Amino acid sequence: MDIATQPRPSPAQQRLEWNARYWRNEPHGSLWRRLKDALRRDWLQTRADARAGGRDLRQRTVNTLRQAIGTEWIPDDETPNPGPVDLEATWKLAEPGIRYGVGARAQYGVEYARWNDELEARLIAEWDEKATGASFASVRTFVRQGWDARTR
Repeated sequence: MDIATQPRPSPAQQRLEWNARYWRNEPHGSLWRRLKDALRRDWLQTRADARAGGRDLRQRTVNTLRQAIGTEWIPDDETPNPGPVDLEATWKLAEPGIRYGVGARAQYGVEYARWNDELEARLIAEWDEKATGASFASVRTFVRQGWDARTR
């Protein structure tokens, strides 16, 4: 559906979707994207805790605050926050994926401003070509963390 055939939003919808021009600027826009993602995860967790829908994402107040200010990585909507784990064992598993994600951002960051399905398909093909013994699905979260680390 092109923009000419899309129904016009009602005045009430327009008020809800209002954004000042300056929110399109990078400092304001990236701040809002980060806050929005952290608060959305908190909202889903609150609903799960209240048994009113939502998902258990292991999202605690400290996670929301750290994610909102950019000191903690924000997993995708389906991925819970990591729980307490053996940090040394986790690093041994995580480091190859994180390293690959950082390198991928350096290589493809200009071509792909944001993580998307096309980029992910490209990274999957490259990862599988290396035949590391680990599936991309098992390291995807770490690759994404490495990719996102370059944007902080």
